[in-house]
Amino acid sequence: MDRTMEKQLLRLLVGELSESKARELRQRLENEGELRREFAALKKRWEALDLPPLQSVHPSFTSRVVRQAVTGPSVGALGLGRSTSLWTRATAAVALTGGILVGALLVSPTESEDWTAWDAVELTQAEVYWETMSVSSEDLVQEDLP
Repeated sequence: MDRTMEKQLLRLLVGELSESKARELRQRLENEGELRREFAALKKRWEALDLPPLQSVHPSFTSRVVRQAVTGPSVGALGLGRSTSLWTRATAAVALTGGILVGALLVSPTESEDWTAWDAVELTQAEVYWETMSVSSEDLVQEDLP
């Protein structure tokens, strides 16, 4: 199956095809067994992207977490508790500041990508999928979008 057909099947799956194109593609799916198998595999992959159902939490979970938060040791963002010496905290702060400075020096503004053009773009689900899969936007078939 070629990329164009896979894109069309994905658009059918997420409901982004016009009614006439969708009807046409469904007719092909009924007539072509290989295409039907490809669509079933694509549908299975697409549905695997959904989050699993939420699990129930034990009723005492919240009270245990609150109790530990109130009575437990005070731990900062770096995991340094009250018992940590001042020198250890100062060393951690200096290391963090140094890392930020080195990172800022390594990335120059000319090398960073200009993302301002993406602010006004609203992509469909199929386009987001293809952008995520590193498919260039020239490969997308625009005439089928509603």
